[in-house]
Amino acid sequence: MASGSFKVSTDNGYISGTVSWSSTENVSKNQSTVTATMRLERTNTGYTSYGTGDFFVSIDGTKIWDYDKDFSLTYNSNTFIVSGSKVVTHNSDGSKKITIGWGGDSNVFNVYDSSDTATLDTIPRASSLSSSANFTAGQNFTVSVSRHSSSFRHEVEISVKRSDGVWDWIGQVTLPSNDTSVNSGWGITEHAEAYRHLAGRSSAETRFVLQTFDGSTFIGDKTYYGSVTALRSSDIPNGTNWDVYPDGGIYIGISRAHSVFTHTLKIYAGGTLIKTLSGVGSSTTWTPTASEEAAIYAKFPTSTSVDGNIEVFTYYDGELVRSKTDNDINFYIRNSNPSFSASNVSYTDIDTTVTPVTGDASYIVQGKSNLQINVHTAATALNSATISKYVISVAGQSQTLTATTGVANFYDINISSNTTAYVTAYDSRGFTTRASFTVKSIPYHVPTLSDSIRRKNNFENETTISVSGNIALMTIGSVNKNSIQYAQYSWKDKSSATWSAWTNLSLTMNGENYSATATRDFDNGKAYDIQIRIIDRLSTTLVTRTLSAGKPLFMPDPNLLSVGINKQPVRYDAVDVGSHAYFDKSIVHYYPGFQLWRNLAAYSGAGSLQGAFVIELPYGMVNVMSKITIDGYIYDSTAPFKIEVGFYSYQGNPTPSFVNTGYTNYGGKYMTVRLGRNTATGNVVIIIGSESHSYSYPKLTVSQAILTHSIPDQVTLQSRQWNITQKTSLSGYDLIQTVPNVTLNGGIPSIEVGLGQESYPYYSWKDSGGRVNSITQLGNELSVRLGANSIANEVAKFTSNGLVNKSSGELLWSGGYYMTAGHTVTPSKTLTSCPNGWVLVFSDFDSNTNTTNPYNIVQCYIHKAHYDGLAGQGMYFTLGTAANTYATKYLYVSYDWIKGHDENNDTAQQTDVVLKEVRAW
Repeated sequence: MASGSFKVSTDNGYISGTVSWSSTENVSKNQSTVTATMRLERTNTGYTSYGTGDFFVSIDGTKIWDYDKDFSLTYNSNTFIVSGSKVVTHNSDGSKKITIGWGGDSNVFNVYDSSDTATLDTIPRASSLSSSANFTAGQNFTVSVSRHSSSFRHEVEISVKRSDGVWDWIGQVTLPSNDTSVNSGWGITEHAEAYRHLAGRSSAETRFVLQTFDGSTFIGDKTYYGSVTALRSSDIPNGTNWDVYPDGGIYIGISRAHSVFTHTLKIYAGGTLIKTLSGVGSSTTWTPTASEEAAIYAKFPTSTSVDGNIEVFTYYDGELVRSKTDNDINFYIRNSNPSFSASNVSYTDIDTTVTPVTGDASYIVQGKSNLQINVHTAATALNSATISKYVISVAGQSQTLTATTGVANFYDINISSNTTAYVTAYDSRGFTTRASFTVKSIPYHVPTLSDSIRRKNNFENETTISVSGNIALMTIGSVNKNSIQYAQYSWKDKSSATWSAWTNLSLTMNGENYSATATRDFDNGKAYDIQIRIIDRLSTTLVTRTLSAGKPLFMPDPNLLSVGINKQPVRYDAVDVGSHAYFDKSIVHYYPGFQLWRNLAAYSGAGSLQGAFVIELPYGMVNVMSKITIDGYIYDSTAPFKIEVGFYSYQGNPTPSFVNTGYTNYGGKYMTVRLGRNTATGNVVIIIGSESHSYSYPKLTVSQAILTHSIPDQVTLQSRQWNITQKTSLSGYDLIQTVPNVTLNGGIPSIEVGLGQESYPYYSWKDSGGRVNSITQLGNELSVRLGANSIANEVAKFTSNGLVNKSSGELLWSGGYYMTAGHTVTPSKTLTSCPNGWVLVFSDFDSNTNTTNPYNIVQCYIHKAHYDGLAGQGMYFTLGTAANTYATKYLYVSYDWIKGHDENNDTAQQTDVVLKEVRAW
C-alpha cells in the first residue's frame, strides 16, 4: 500500500491543513483504489472558526465534492472536511503516477486550489526469462524465470526463423506455478521439428515468448531472442585406414554426435558415384558387387590407385543435420598381374649361315646366331587394364615390344651354355607377369691362332712358319658340327702392293687342337708382310706379320774391329748401333787429360717454391778443375736460362778454398751464383739464386760437366749421385763465396777507366771484354763508343775527374708512394744496368691535398753491389722531413724491383714523405 500527504493553504493565515492519500492494489486487474482526504485546523489558540463551505479533492483528474459542509475549526483540531476514492488502472508494466488535487471556499475563508503528484506502488506484471534463449537441437535444455509473484505460472512458446525469414513454432515449455526452473523435456518430435526448420543449416535464430499467468489470468508476456545450434554432423573418425581394395569388404565406422542420428553414405571413385548406403547407424560394411568393382577399376586403368571419397549425410528422425561431410578414401588395386606364361612365347635361330651348320634352329651358337623371340599370343590384362609392352631379356640384352604380339631379334648373341630367357608382360598400370624358358646354346669361339715366323739364325733366307691353336667343336648330341676348312698363308715384299696366292699349310688335328708348319726361302735382304688365315665353318682368323730383313741382334766384325747391335757393323773401331739408344746412367767421354760427363742430374718443382737451388757434386775439395753447365727454366717473364760455372776446388793447407772462379749467363734471368761445401759430406756445392726468393715451377738439369786435373777415381764418381735440392737456409754449408759474372755476350757491360798522372790525352780505358772501339778527342774530353757486343752502342765520356756515363741521372720511375706493402716500383733499368746503381729521391707530401711537393728532398743511394747475395733483402732509409724531425722507410730491394712495407705509413712523419723518383746513378 502506498500513501502520502500534501500541505493545504488557505487565504486565512491562521487556517491550514493536509490532504492525505493511500492506495490498495488489485494485482490481477493491474489496478489500485486510491483514497484522498482533506483535513483543516487553526494554527493559533483561543479561537474557533465556524462556517459552511464547498470543498473537493481530485484523484487522477476526478473531483469529489462535499457541498454545504459545516465545519468548526480550533487549534490543532485536524477537522475532517472532505474525502473520496477512485480505482486507477496502472501502466502495462505495473507502474503508475497520478495527480492529487484539492480546493474549496466558505463563508469564512477560501482553500487555494492546488495539486501534487502521487506515485503508486508498482503492481507486479509479466515475469522475466533468466536463462538463455539458446539451445542445441537434439539436446534438452533448462528454462528459468525470474517471477514477480509466487502465484504466477509460466509458459514459453519457442519458434525458429526459417531461411526465408518466417518464424515457425516448434514447441512449448510449461513451468508449474511453484517452479522457476524446468527441463525442456522435449522428445524426438520437437527436436526433429527444430532440424526441419534448420533445413541443413548449422544454426538459426530462435524466439522465446515467456507468458505469465496468475491462475487463469494472463498477466503478460516477454520476448527473447537467441539461436539454435545443430549438433555436429557425423563423419568418419581419424585413424581409420581408408586405403582399400575394391575386391575386399570395406568397414566404415561413423563418429556421430547423437544416438538418434542415421546416415546416408555416398561412395565415389574418381569423381563417379559408385554406391549409396542408406539408414546407416554407427557403422556398416560394404562389399562391392562385381559390377561395382568393375566400375571402380574402370576409373584407373593406367594407375595403381584412384582417389575416392565418402559423403556422409546425417539425419535426425529423417531431418538433415547440417551439411554433408566429405571423407577421403583411396582405392588400390591388387591381384591384377596379367595372365601370361611361357606357352605364349617361342624362339628360333634366324641366321642363315649358322643353321645349315647346326642343322637345328633351336640351338644358338655363341656369338654367331641371331636369336628371334616371338610373342605369338598376347598376354591378358585384368581389371580394366590393357597390355602396354613386353620386355624381353636374354644374356644381358633386352628389347621392348609395344604391340600386343611381335618378335624381338638379338644379333650375334654371346651365350656359351643353355640360358634362361625372360619375357615380362606389363599392363597399363605397371603390373607384370614374367615368363621364362630355356634357350639351348652351343659354346663357340673363332679359331685361336699362335704363330711364329723366323729366319734361320735370324738372318738367313730359310724361314719357318709355324702356327697352332684350337677351334670350337660345336657338338650337338655326339656329333661334331665344326672343322677347319683352310689353313693357309700368303706374302708380299714390303715394297710391293701385290699379295701372293694362298698356300696351304700342312695341318695336323688332335681333337679341337691343330698345328701346321711350312718352310720357305725369303730374301734376307728384304722385309716381307706375311698373312696367315685359319677358316672353320663359321669364322676366319687372319693375322698379318712382318718378316724383317735379315738383321743380327749382335754381330762382331774382326776386320773392322767393331761390333754391330741390331745391324751389321760398317764403322771402324766402333760399337755400331742400329737403333735408338737409351741410357739409365750418365754418359761419360774420356779424352786425354779430362773427362766430359753428360746428363748428371735433374730437378722439377710444382708451384711456387722458395729457396736457393743447391747442386751437390760427388766430390769434395780435392784439387779438381770443373766447368759445370746448368740449364733451367723458371715460369716468369725471363724465360729460360743457362749458367756455366767454372772453378778450381783447391784442397788447401790448412784451409781449402775456391780459386779462379767465374760464371757466364745466357738468357734474361740473372741469379747469384755461389760455391760452398756440404759440412756433412764434404762435397762441393753450387748455389744458384736466393734462399728467400720463390721460383715458379722450376726445372733444372746439370747437363754437362768437364772435369780435369785431379779427377776422382771412376768408382767414386759413379757410385755417388749428383743431387739438386732447394734450401731456405744454408746453415749446413761452409766455404760459401760468390762467383763473379764473367759473361761476354748478352751480359751487362762494365767499363774500367784508368786515369794517368800525365795530362790529357794519355787516358786509357777498356770494357769487360778488353775491347776498345773508336777513341775521339773532344776538347778536354774523351768520347768512347762501345762496340756492337755491348749494350746499345752507348756513349761514355771520360774527363780528368773520372767517368761520366750518359745514363747517370736518367729518370727510371716517377710517382708518389708511401711505399706500403701494396706498393711495388719497377724502374725502367735494372740495378745492375746502371753505372753505379739507383738513387731514390724522396720529397715532401701533403696528404690533405694529395700533393707531392718539390722540396724537403732526400736522396738515398743503392749500390749495384747490393744485387750480389742481398737481392730481395730489406733496407732501412732515414729521411729528414723538417728541422730536427725524421722518418724511416723500410724497403725490400731486388735487382729489378723495390717493394714497400706496412710500417711505412704508421706515423705522421712517415706520411709526410713519399718516394718521388728513382734515377740511375
